[in-house]
Amino acid sequence: MINKFNTIILFVLFLVCNSCKDANIKFDLVYDNSVRVIDVEDWKTVKTLKPVPISQVSLELYDPWHINVAGNYLTIRERDGETDFLKFFSLENYSFLKSIGTRGEGPDEFTSVPTLLHNDPKDQPRLTLLDWGRSLLHRVELPELLYNNVWPPASSYLMPPELFLAQRAVFIPEDSTLIGFGGVNDGKLFKYDLATDSILRFTPFYPEFNMNKSNFHESHRGYLYSGEMVVNQVAKKIAVISNYFGQIEIYDYVLNLLSVTRLVEEPYVQTIHKQGGLLRFIRSNSERINYYQDLDFNDEHIFVLYGYRTSGKEKCVNKAELHVFNWEGVPMHRYLLEDCPNRIVYDQNNNRIIGIFPHFEDWNSIIQYYQL
Repeated sequence: MINKFNTIILFVLFLVCNSCKDANIKFDLVYDNSVRVIDVEDWKTVKTLKPVPISQVSLELYDPWHINVAGNYLTIRERDGETDFLKFFSLENYSFLKSIGTRGEGPDEFTSVPTLLHNDPKDQPRLTLLDWGRSLLHRVELPELLYNNVWPPASSYLMPPELFLAQRAVFIPEDSTLIGFGGVNDGKLFKYDLATDSILRFTPFYPEFNMNKSNFHESHRGYLYSGEMVVNQVAKKIAVISNYFGQIEIYDYVLNLLSVTRLVEEPYVQTIHKQGGLLRFIRSNSERINYYQDLDFNDEHIFVLYGYRTSGKEKCVNKAELHVFNWEGVPMHRYLLEDCPNRIVYDQNNNRIIGIFPHFEDWNSIIQYYQL
């Protein structure tokens, strides 16, 4: 079926970009007592971690992206052309259990790439899935899905029009609210009350950016702050990283900003480039690019995937580290990683980091883990 959601987005971007020229973005960084600045080079390394291969052929995947652990299950979102799958594996031996999902609008289909998020506490076999095309947030009980073929799930929530382009959302059962961020032009994070069908709060965009050219369309501001988010329902805190600058922010449930820990390097200047009628946010070609790429957590710690790229005369070298913070935003441990995953998830049953390791030559990827 035709993906109506993607068609609408492409049409809107085409109209906006027809009159859009290249423009540079510079983020306005505020350094005060509330911002903790760290220099990675001065941060003591705990040790170097080597990836452990998983031998099962079933874990050689084509273009996987999201990866999650819930209970004793590993969930991976895989894409094959226009088809999106959710594949489920056992954490005990990584054996394949089930695959669901195709591109479309049927009962077991996704209208757009599904976004997977953990639903704390992690020992519960439950995950949260955001179907962009329908603006539906699903709470999926994995045993019902895997063994009783219950789909779609009984608990689903329709996102309001103001949050139509939200990229991340998590259900908070204590007060029947949704917390999410990314893609929304009204603020960086939002809190939505399902009982009253009302938006309780938007947070300001942080850090703010300025434009040195005025032809940037404000409707795309929310996408500059796209990234990843985790919600710790034990500590009642939210951790957020963004793709375009290296910092981790921690908020409480009311969306008050509690702490900011920032890499000492300046965020790179972004270029908004019109290419084929679409906006492309292009990273700068500096000699070294630093960024936080993905994160996961347990009750005590936040695990953040730190990547950097150094450009030499002969080739571009990608490297990765694992930075561990407590829920106050204080740096705790630094691990050097052999090989470079692009997504990670924490397996608390086995105290290991599971990662997706892409092979860009053929779009195939493998799943390996680091034992902590």
